[in-house]
Amino acid sequence: SLINAAARAGQLARAEQWYQVALDRGIKPGTMTFNTLISAAARLGELAAAEAWYARMVQAGCRPNVVTFGTLINAAIKSDDMASAELWHRRGTEAGVEHDMVTFTTMIKGAARTGDLATAGRWYRESLKAGAKPDMLTFNALIDAAARAGDIVTAELWYEEAVAKGLRPDAMTFSRLLSVAKQTGNTSCVQNWLDQAKSLGIRPEEIEERVIIGAAAKKAFTAVTEKAVQRGDLMAAERWLKQAFVEGMEPSVVTLNALMCAAAEKGDFQEAEQWYKKAEDAGIVPDVV
Repeated sequence: SLINAAARAGQLARAEQWYQVALDRGIKPGTMTFNTLISAAARLGELAAAEAWYARMVQAGCRPNVVTFGTLINAAIKSDDMASAELWHRRGTEAGVEHDMVTFTTMIKGAARTGDLATAGRWYRESLKAGAKPDMLTFNALIDAAARAGDIVTAELWYEEAVAKGLRPDAMTFSRLLSVAKQTGNTSCVQNWLDQAKSLGIRPEEIEERVIIGAAAKKAFTAVTEKAVQRGDLMAAERWLKQAFVEGMEPSVVTLNALMCAAAEKGDFQEAEQWYKKAEDAGIVPDVV
């Protein structure tokens, strides 16, 4: 959607403009649309704006979900406002939302930013009480909290607990462990962690580069356009669209949405807007903005 395109491009004002376009066209925004706008504000670290969109969401009669509160918590963390993060976590709980491990890990990361070991540990215990299952990202955040506090003992304890739970440490894990080990000046400790990383097939270069593999959100595309978009081949997607016109077939709204989203994925908001205009020229009204 165009709101999503603007959000991914970090253009909150433009996203808000497209929201207004949707309203003017009689399109009623849903929870997903408001979550996107809240996320756009969160990415910029604008907590007040994120909270304002939450208020508009509630006013519009949309029901906030775990993504809504998780995004607000993330916005608070980016603003270094742990108190607000805890407030939004509590409000989510009061609203009947079952917070997932992603949200709890975000809370731990918030505590880790200041090396607050006690708070990081408390949120880890809260996650277990809630029945959430910690993953390696969770333990990396806990190890990071210890590293920032210069506490090698606690960092190693969190590492051991992760391994005991059957989790596999990654490059980021050893990056943080080596960081705190170097702070102590203990060369044998540094070498020990390098050896452990090597035993797991993790090269020193990976640790230095802090390799993080992210997964893009899955989108619903149609047939050939889906394959072209997944390859990142917008030229091919455009050729198929033109062929549809040649054959006298009107492309679906879903197809055009896919092309707009693809442009957004590569950060080209201008191209996303062009696809929107092409849709209008073809007499097709996008169902999401």
